[in-house]
Amino acid sequence: RMQLPHVRINWRICDNPVFASGETPDLILHFGPLPAAGAWISTTLYRAPERLIASASYIAEKGLPTTVEQLSDHPLLLWKPPTEEAELLPLRAGGHIRVAPAFVSADVHLVRCLALAGAGIAFVPDGGLPEPDPGAEVVPVLAAEVGRDQALRALVPATLATLPTGQRLLDVLRELSMLLVA
Repeated sequence: RMQLPHVRINWRICDNPVFASGETPDLILHFGPLPAAGAWISTTLYRAPERLIASASYIAEKGLPTTVEQLSDHPLLLWKPPTEEAELLPLRAGGHIRVAPAFVSADVHLVRCLALAGAGIAFVPDGGLPEPDPGAEVVPVLAAEVGRDQALRALVPATLATLPTGQRLLDVLRELSMLLVA
């Protein structure tokens, strides 16, 4: 924002960011694969593990599942990636396991906050950023069995990328990407 003071932000959470409305935004930030349609310039900002997490207080009260089958004994709070079924959790060894979630949302932050509040076990991209509550402790759940790497991408319309403002926006995104990886 400091480098591009004239940029205006309209933050929206949606199931499929590329087709969320009839308008073409100047920038889309999203986790997941590249969109199948549209003329976009994509920059991968960073890769984060997508995994099961819970609050330390939840684990202390309800116990830590030690098998994938034990997940059915816990309320599951799932982030729904664009174009994917939220009910399918990826297994590190390959394939998926079907689960019955208690809560599903396209809003990664909301799902994570519910987990930190002790509402259950969440499946979310977990970038290792500081928690909003410094006292919150995140516990990975079945990290060797469930999860995958997920990319955070920035999309800019190809038509904007040819303009000076669009080129500057791409430069700032690439600089941000280098800071996130470091």
